[in-house]
Amino acid sequence: MPKSNAKTLFITLLMVLSLALQSLPASAGVTLVSPIAPPEVTAKAVYVVDQTTGIPLYSQNPDERLGIGSMVKIMTALVTLKWVEDPDNTRVTITDYDPVDPVYSKMDLQVGDTLTVTQLLYGLMLPSGGDAANALCRYVGGIISGVTEHPSIACESFVGEMNTYAAELGLDNSRFTNPDGRDADNAYSSAQDVYLMTDAMMRNDKLMGIITQNAYQFYSVGPENRLYAADSTLAEYLTNGIIGGKTGSEVKAGANVSAIREVNGGSNKVIIVVMGSDLQYNSVGGIEVDTRWDDVAAINAAMDADFSWQNPSESGVIPGLTTEMMVWDVQFKNPPAIPIPVSGQIAYQMQIGPVVTTGEPAGTLFLYYGDTPVGELPLYQAEIAGQ
Repeated sequence: MPKSNAKTLFITLLMVLSLALQSLPASAGVTLVSPIAPPEVTAKAVYVVDQTTGIPLYSQNPDERLGIGSMVKIMTALVTLKWVEDPDNTRVTITDYDPVDPVYSKMDLQVGDTLTVTQLLYGLMLPSGGDAANALCRYVGGIISGVTEHPSIACESFVGEMNTYAAELGLDNSRFTNPDGRDADNAYSSAQDVYLMTDAMMRNDKLMGIITQNAYQFYSVGPENRLYAADSTLAEYLTNGIIGGKTGSEVKAGANVSAIREVNGGSNKVIIVVMGSDLQYNSVGGIEVDTRWDDVAAINAAMDADFSWQNPSESGVIPGLTTEMMVWDVQFKNPPAIPIPVSGQIAYQMQIGPVVTTGEPAGTLFLYYGDTPVGELPLYQAEIAGQ
């Protein structure tokens, strides 16, 4: 292509694309349309996204407002670390406000013991301790509100901050009324919102280090020096690439999980949100039927059959792309592997601006599965001969 015509062609391309791209989602990688039909599951809602690239793989009722049980504790952890700067050295003494009824999951906190915020986060996220949720709600809520002598008032402030932070994260279908996820009127979230919460959790090194453990064992830091130990609720399910996540179950909410799976040799991570799977209790309160992990297994099997992860800069991965990028003198910079449908069509559009210095941002590549926009990758100026 003659360089003398480059400016005209750039302007023409931008005019065409400015019309074609008006229908693209404001946030790349987030779409309400399932690009590929998900497998049959018992869950009421499913949302599965390659978190590394932001490309969605499966969705089913992603915006439906449902109870999520203890997955609420993801938001409890996020708010805690927003307000506590030094969790390893911040100490919390357990009061009689914190213990929970024996029917709820707990880390078995003892009144009078002193633990660090980090230790409470382990108890919150691994055995899903409702008592840890209460302790963090009370303590951090006291920081937020300035009221420490009235735990219920402090906790109300904490829950208010949960909803404020949810709005900041773009959780449009979530409302929280407690820090532990007990069934409550007018409390809900959605599969897509849980994905966004999980994504935020994964971007926090402290929380990512916690949720990928299958157990913990430590001593409280007070003079009691009590041993605390527990397994993760995911411990027996950390197989087939699953490295962590958060579970949640309640009578109304059913069985839920946000599981993190490594694929492509660990180079990509996928968030699998399953909500409202079948859950039945026996006469003594034990779980008799729980199909969430059957649903996760079905999704994993479908994922392995439906997608392969490939480098988009390699010739032939996206038909015609490498040639067109050469024509427009643009390139990738260490792009992540992207999920390519084994069957079906992957398409693209390029939005390119004026020529800039070599290596500088030059445009965006928009990806589609068929007609469904699924994500975007940045493009950079390649070296132009003669310049």
